Amino acid sequence: MSILNKVKEMLGRPGAREGIDRAAKAAKKATGGKYDKHIDKGAQAARDTAEKLNRKERP
Repeated sequence: MSILNKVKEMLGRPGAREGIDRAAKAAKKATGGKYDKHIDKGAQAARDTAEKLNRKERP
């Protein structure tokens, strides 16, 4: 299984949004707020992708 497939599988699971939010919060803390805009943009893209994957899996 490729890494892309593994990521897609993980994002499609319930609770992915909470994981994305936790990761973004940890990244913001680690960078001291210096890259908040970039982290927010990446987290939003990940949330959007997770939502799209969840819609595809539902009949």
